[in-house]
Amino acid sequence: MTLLDIKNHLFSHFLSESTFSLQDDVATLKLPKQDVTEILTTHKAALVKLALEDMTKQGICAEAAPGLYILTQPLNSYSQSVTLNPMVIEMVTDLVNGFGEALEDPNSESEPYVANKLAISAEDIARLCHICHVLLDENGDGQDAPAS
Repeated sequence: MTLLDIKNHLFSHFLSESTFSLQDDVATLKLPKQDVTEILTTHKAALVKLALEDMTKQGICAEAAPGLYILTQPLNSYSQSVTLNPMVIEMVTDLVNGFGEALEDPNSESEPYVANKLAISAEDIARLCHICHVLLDENGDGQDAPAS
């Protein structure tokens, strides 16, 4: 378990809650069982506090009172930029467009969705994630895969 792992779990917590209390919420923070060691169990609050302080430095949350953190803005307004190389662009758009063609309704009058290789969007990434969840569910590997 790393600081990054803990921050990822905090980010997931903030998807449904706007605050995090070291006193009330640390116990409910779900960490993978295989990563829970004696050290992590003993020092969980301190490690979560360190992750929250790092998220505070990044401007994601702020400490409103000792041990109480609040989002600085709704997470749905949070975004990030990702740099993609040409091979990744090609793979993403080919998958999104190919999967879209395979599912296209021939009786539909609407234009099929086409990912733009010169401007990958959040919608393209969401569609790619949906494809992965569908494929995982078909193989029986998906465990409560979220809907896209």
